Parts: sequence; C-alpha cells; structure tokens
Amino acid sequence: MTISVIVPAYNEINVIDHTLKPYASLTTEVQVIVVCNGCTDGTEDHVRSNYPWVELIVLDEGSKVKAINAGNKVAKYFPRVYQDADVILSINSILNIEKEFDCKQYLFASPSVSLKGDKVDRIVKQYYEFIYETPAYKAGMVNSGVYILSKEALEKIGEFPNIIADDGFVKGCLGVENLQRLYNSTSIVGMPTKTISLVKVKTRSQLGNFQLKKLLGFSPSNGSNNFKSLLSIVYKSKKWIPFFCYVSIMLMCKLRASAQLRFNVGLQWERDECTRLQG
Repeated sequence: MTISVIVPAYNEINVIDHTLKPYASLTTEVQVIVVCNGCTDGTEDHVRSNYPWVELIVLDEGSKVKAINAGNKVAKYFPRVYQDADVILSINSILNIEKEFDCKQYLFASPSVSLKGDKVDRIVKQYYEFIYETPAYKAGMVNSGVYILSKEALEKIGEFPNIIADDGFVKGCLGVENLQRLYNSTSIVGMPTKTISLVKVKTRSQLGNFQLKKLLGFSPSNGSNNFKSLLSIVYKSKKWIPFFCYVSIMLMCKLRASAQLRFNVGLQWERDECTRLQG
C-alpha cells in the first residue's frame, strides 16, 4: 500500500458510491479514508455497511477542513489524495497518480478535468468554453475536485486552518508555479446546468478567495487570469460571446460575495445539487 485517499463527506449518500467503487479493486494498494462531517442523511451508515475496507471517521460538525485534518491524522502514506465526495477518479487515473509520484519529484499536483452535465444552458456552455482557454485552468486544479500532496507539501502546509477554500489555501501556500497538472489522470466532475447554479458555485469560490486574502494575506491565483491576459485570449481566439459570459459571471459572483461579506450574511458554502453526479 503506497497511497492514501481522504474523502470529506457531507450528506453524500446519493453520490458517494460513484466515488468509492473504483477503489474496491485496489483495497490492498490504497488506503481510503472517508470523513463524514455533519451528515444527517445516513452517509456514514451506508459507507460502513457497503464498504468495510474504508476507514470511516465521523465528526459531528460539518466542516471540510476539519474533516481533512482528521483524515490526515489517520492517513499513513504519500502521495496523499484529497478527493471531493461527488468526484470520480477511474482505476487507471488512481494508478497513474501513484506512478507519477513514484517516478517524479512533484510537490503537489491535480488531475485533468472532465466536466459532465445534461441539458446545460447556453450561458453556462459559453462560460466554460472560455474558461478552458484561461491560464489558470490550463495550470490545473480549477474545477478538478481533487488535489494530491507530497509529504514535503503537507509538511509545508501543516494543519488546515478554518477556511472555506482548502484548495486555494494549498495553492497559496505552495505556489501555483509548483503545481503539476497530470494529463494521464482525469477527475470526472458534475457541471452546473443552469446559470443560477453556476453563480452559486462561483460565488462560494469568490468567498473563499476573499477569506484567504483577509485572514492570510494571499490569493490562490498567480494573477495569470488578469484582464489583460483575458483580452489577449479573446483577441486570438475570437471567442467574444464566451468572453462576455465569463466576465459577466465572474463580476456578478465577486459582487455577490462582497455583498454577503459586507452585510454579514456569512461565509456560506452554497451547495447546488445539479452539479453533483448521481446515479
């Protein structure tokens, strides 16, 4: 056994089978830890009954970073995979992650992304058509729902603080320039199908970024998605409508997140069920 996988789970009974089934044939090679945090839908009982090889941790409080910290205390191996409970990694992707870290000295990495969604509205399609062209997306870890840390990386990070954006915290601590995108591994992620769903998802991302800037003084972005670089992309690609949709959505989400902070609505984790891959 040479790899540990930590799966924070909050009310994931409808989706967690997709996440765990690929590991069923790798139980002697992969340590899988599911950390139920604040679950009220029977997720923990479902995992306990159907996946006896999974190491199950149960927390009363719904907190992803506390789930990650709890998982780290039990995890034994590196590289260490942090996987959202509604994201799928195939058997080949899991094995390729292990091989990549065995052969190369990566600090941290993320897989490539395959976004899945039925009956996606036009604005959402246009948004993603443009985001695929951006430097931040090409660098990796955007929308992937999975990241992988080496032992050195986790030693640099230490315990995760009480924040929303764990992935942004990782990028901010380790440096986007040290991130490796793994082209032979792919995470399968549910795509928002409606514009309002996309706005909810991206608003929570902006809240996480604002929180990191306020509390820790850094942004997870390296600035590569600045307006000048985006204009350069659109001039070359001629994707003016996707560009307009992308900029409009991002501006709306920044304003929405800023308003939530200003009026003390709180740092909420708005979850939209249509982004979740279900059977």
